[in-house]
Amino acid sequence: MTKGSFSQPPNTDLFGELGRQAAQVSNSAFSLPRRMEDTLDKIEQGDIRLRVRTAETDRILRQMNQTHMSNNYALLIGAFTLSATILLVNKYVWLAAISAIVALVVGLGFLRLLLKIKRYENFERML
Repeated sequence: MTKGSFSQPPNTDLFGELGRQAAQVSNSAFSLPRRMEDTLDKIEQGDIRLRVRTAETDRILRQMNQTHMSNNYALLIGAFTLSATILLVNKYVWLAAISAIVALVVGLGFLRLLLKIKRYENFERML
């Protein structure tokens, strides 16, 4: 019989550690909104200064804008292609042709935008 082998089971230490960590997480989670509010108050009072890198922000905004535009183009191409297909199946050939031409024009704009995005990404890799 070794010292302390029967006095405390080994699972008690594990449960105690888990309880301590759970309490620590809950304390930090409950104090987070208060700390965020204190930080925002300091920013509003001018105690904390934030520096924003406009060139980097502009680059990210431009990239997001181009991504949104490419999504819009893709949706328009899909919508006009689907419309042309449905019109062609229902024997409205002229309307289907017009819808297909619009899809083709939007598709060309989409390809131009993709080339522009790729060129811009290659330029950024060089920097």
